[in-house]
Amino acid sequence: MNRLQGASPAPSPTRHQIRQSVRQRNTNFARDIRDNGGMPSMIEPGAFEVGRDLAVTPGAVVARDAVAEVLRYAPATDTVF
Repeated sequence: MNRLQGASPAPSPTRHQIRQSVRQRNTNFARDIRDNGGMPSMIEPGAFEVGRDLAVTPGAVVARDAVAEVLRYAPATDTVF
């Protein structure tokens, strides 16, 4: 149902949905601690391999703040596109 203020609000999650969410979050956290050195895992381990689907280019951070980093990469070949 549309209202003058905008779309109707989303329904509140049930207790069962909240428990499932907390259980899944705790499972993911435990797996990250055990298998990934405490860092959040975004992809499956081994999904990328240097030289196959991941490139490595020498470079350095030239500016950093709380929001972003500016990187300067060194060319790896004489021709740069």
